[in-house]
Amino acid sequence: MGMPVSNPESWPDLYGDFLYRVAILRVREASVAEEIVQETFLAALQARGRFAGQSTERSWLVGIMKHKIV
Repeated sequence: MGMPVSNPESWPDLYGDFLYRVAILRVREASVAEEIVQETFLAALQARGRFAGQSTERSWLVGIMKHKIV
């Protein structure tokens, strides 16, 4: 059983801008970056029970996003 994560409803406020900046640096297209951030939040919501707490929540979300970009 993983560590608890913050309320997923707070993720866009907490991490949305940061994740968007990371995504836009990689894909260079605003609409694609926005879609990747949304897909990242959805995947994280589905996987939140597996968050092990071995990294920060932000790092965990970035890792999910990197897999989405690849």
